[in-house]
Amino acid sequence: MIHMNPTFLQNLVSSLQKAFQPDNRLFVRLGILAFLTLSSKHIFIYNEETLILICFIAFIFTCQKMLGESITQSLNERSQLIAQELQNFYNLKEQLVLELIEEHQKQLSIHSFIKKIGQFSLTEVKHVSLQKKKALQSLLKDQIEHKLNTLMSFSNVSNQLQEAISTSFRGAVLEEFYKSKKNFQSVLVKQAVVNLERLANQNKK
Repeated sequence: MIHMNPTFLQNLVSSLQKAFQPDNRLFVRLGILAFLTLSSKHIFIYNEETLILICFIAFIFTCQKMLGESITQSLNERSQLIAQELQNFYNLKEQLVLELIEEHQKQLSIHSFIKKIGQFSLTEVKHVSLQKKKALQSLLKDQIEHKLNTLMSFSNVSNQLQEAISTSFRGAVLEEFYKSKKNFQSVLVKQAVVNLERLANQNKK
C-alpha cells in the first residue's frame, strides 16, 4: 500500500496544473508525441514499473481534472487546521510561560512579604521585651520602696514604743526612789531620836 505525503501530493497537483495551462499545452503535446514515437520504435519499453507510473500519472491527471479543487481545498483546510493547532499550541505555551512568570513573581512577593513580617515581628518583640523589662524594673522598685517604707514605719513604731517604755520605766524608778527616800528619812529621824535618848541617858549618869 502506497502512503502519499499530503505535501508531495499538493506539489504534484500544482505541477500538473501548471503543465496543462494554455501556455504549456504545446510542450505537453510534444511530450505526448515523443512518448508515442518512442513507444512505437520500442525505445521506451513498457514494463510493470512503467505501466504503474503511467497509471499513476493518469490517475493524478484525472483527479486533478475532477477533484483538483476539492483536493486543493482539503489540503488547504488541512494546512490551515495544522497551522491553527500549531498556533494554539504556541498560545498555550505562551500562556503557560506567562503563568509561570506570574507564579514566580507571586512567590518572590510572598518571600519578600514574609521577610518584612519577620523583620517587623523581631522589632516588635524587641520593643515589647524592652517595655516588659522597664515595667518589671518599675514594679520591683515600687515593691522595694513599699517594703522599705513599711520597715521604716515599723522602726518608728518600735522607737516610739522603746521611748514610751523608757519613759514609763524612768517614771517608775523615780517614783520608787521618792518612796524609798521618804522611808529612809523616817529611819534617819528614828535613828536620830534613839541617839538623842542615849545621849540624854548618859548625861544623867
